[in-house]
Amino acid sequence: MSSFKRSLNRKACKAVEKRIRLDTLMVQLGSANTLANDSSSDIADDAGGIVVNEQACDLNSCNTGPDDCEGEDLEIVGDGDTPDNVPGGDAPENVPDGDVCNLGDGNGAELPGDDVHEGSSTDSENDREDDIASDEDVRPVFQNERERELFVIDSVREWAQEPGVLSMTKLDHLLHRLSAVFPNMPLTYTTLFACDYDFQISELPSGGLFWYKGIRTNLDSLSLGEYLLRYKQVTVDIGIDGLPLKKKGVPSKLWPILGHLVGSINEPFIIAVFKGSHDPKSVEEFLADYVAEVQDLMLNGYTFQGKVYKFVVRFYVLDAVARQAIKRIETHNGYAACESCEVYGEYIDNRMVFLDLDAPLRSDESFLHRNQPKHHKGISPLEACGTGMVTQFRHDPMHLIYGGAFKRLLDFWLNQVGVWKLHHEVVNLISSVFEFLKPYCPSDFNRKPLSLKYFSSYKCTEFRRILLYDGILAFKDLVDSNIYKHFLLLHCSVYIMCSRALFAVHRELVVELLRTFISHSAVIYGRKFVVYNIHSLFHIVNELDEDLTLDDISAFKYENRLKSIKDALRSGLHPLQQLARRDKEKTSSSVLLPAKPTCANVSLKHRVLNEVVDGQQYKKLKAGSLKLRLGKADSCFQTKDGDIVVLQNIVCRQRRVYLVGCKFSKLEDYYVYPLPSSQLGIYRVSLLERERRVYRLSDLHSKCYLMPDGEFFVCVPILHSTEWL
Repeated sequence: MSSFKRSLNRKACKAVEKRIRLDTLMVQLGSANTLANDSSSDIADDAGGIVVNEQACDLNSCNTGPDDCEGEDLEIVGDGDTPDNVPGGDAPENVPDGDVCNLGDGNGAELPGDDVHEGSSTDSENDREDDIASDEDVRPVFQNERERELFVIDSVREWAQEPGVLSMTKLDHLLHRLSAVFPNMPLTYTTLFACDYDFQISELPSGGLFWYKGIRTNLDSLSLGEYLLRYKQVTVDIGIDGLPLKKKGVPSKLWPILGHLVGSINEPFIIAVFKGSHDPKSVEEFLADYVAEVQDLMLNGYTFQGKVYKFVVRFYVLDAVARQAIKRIETHNGYAACESCEVYGEYIDNRMVFLDLDAPLRSDESFLHRNQPKHHKGISPLEACGTGMVTQFRHDPMHLIYGGAFKRLLDFWLNQVGVWKLHHEVVNLISSVFEFLKPYCPSDFNRKPLSLKYFSSYKCTEFRRILLYDGILAFKDLVDSNIYKHFLLLHCSVYIMCSRALFAVHRELVVELLRTFISHSAVIYGRKFVVYNIHSLFHIVNELDEDLTLDDISAFKYENRLKSIKDALRSGLHPLQQLARRDKEKTSSSVLLPAKPTCANVSLKHRVLNEVVDGQQYKKLKAGSLKLRLGKADSCFQTKDGDIVVLQNIVCRQRRVYLVGCKFSKLEDYYVYPLPSSQLGIYRVSLLERERRVYRLSDLHSKCYLMPDGEFFVCVPILHSTEWL
């Protein structure tokens, strides 16, 4: 007998023995009838005893969120209930009521390098068996072959519409092959998408091609019923930016006008696109159709199901170059470039700098009256539709702060000659810290810490992560103390402006922090440092309020949409026509509104002996945008009581989820200047207790980025992790 057959025989014997032990135990418990006939739909715990039907919960089936479940059970849509008779006895009396959980799609695998907790099973084969079983559980069930066929057709259509290069010829070949099994399968991609490819592309007199889709056309394709029921009006933000297409040969660029439905989490939609070898030469031609439609919508409203709703353009979120082109004002290196105040710049060392922070502020009225003539280059087409040319334009933090001011600060440290420049050995030490933190970086961040040798290729998301989170550890004790304190001025002010709760308390403090940062910048790095981006930091705080944070006026969502636009192009031939066709192929979609999750999805079974609460045990949990997992990166959270906890286990009992963790007993300020870090929820923690405590999801305040620092840890709450609460 070969080794493969012997291995297969051993596995078969183990499976039989496991089933016999399970059946014997269930008979003893008097609940053998809970075992389902179909072994592919019920999962038995290795220890025997709990049988749970693992399936997806309908998030819309519950109107109550995790915070509201105290003293009340949430309804779960499912074919069967989890049995109450869990072996090992009842849960301890001090265990709180858990939150409704969905024993979900355990289709992941343990990441290499994750910590294995004491007493847990390390049998990776068991994990794989659980994962395979869970995948089988969530397979769709069809009543007949017609339902199966429709499901396959819809799946192929959705797959073909995903971003990426897909040959239509190969898609047609695939459809022909599938038609042998599914007779009603469309034979060509045109019939698969079943859409009207009628669109009009015009050539502008000043040069370039232009496709105008329209705002109303996009709104008509959305299911706006629930949105209008909540908000009573249609509100959109507008984003405009350039998208280069070719790096070699004849340059080509797209300039999309994008709209985002305020109050939804949908991706921005395409209103219009310009394509040319240059930027639009005439802003009047570029915006003519848009201005005409906005005027009509603002005058007559938007009609939905026979009822007229008010239409509002809230903000224009553009980078500095696009704002100056659309507003027809001085460029950022001009003497009167500031869009928020009437400061007059100075030309120092080949740089236009703006040192005065107390110049008169601009207003919509002063803009229309041209109080500072040198600020204006002409009349913007947007003035015709009543746009607030100051109040409706926002400084985009993605370009202004992360890819602007903070990038400039790091560039001075790394590349600009002066007493502030870091020695190459110090740069290597900082880089080693970033590399060390990589396995500890939570999955909330798409880009993990990289060495500073890749500084020139950093993206704005990386600058944001360094500024708000791991920079406070990587730079400490490695850069001059005064320079580090200067960095903390920017870190604290931006961290506060990203949080509604913190900004409501510390708004006036942010003003002083930014003023100090700018004035000290001129002293440390010279007056040439205070260029347009640095000066404009002082004004961005006035564009926020208790309901508006930096993330709300950020261009990240528009940049992501630009990437999906570029990915949708299959070749460099006729990109505008391709984009219009890909957009036409999309069917109508629903409006996704932010809401509290009504269930939690758990996966990756494991087992810890003698756990403080009985039930099925898992390594991974997802509730809305919150993701927790045992290991280094995603296991730390802060409770509403202020505890800093490291997750040790996830337990589901009677369709409720409990978090088992150990808290740190010692919490200290990590820095005290310019304010104690504890006021921002940032701590240096130590002395992790051995006692395992039980928490509910509703006890959580935020997920945290936990970074080792010698015998201590630095704990920073992740700002966007409270969205699910």
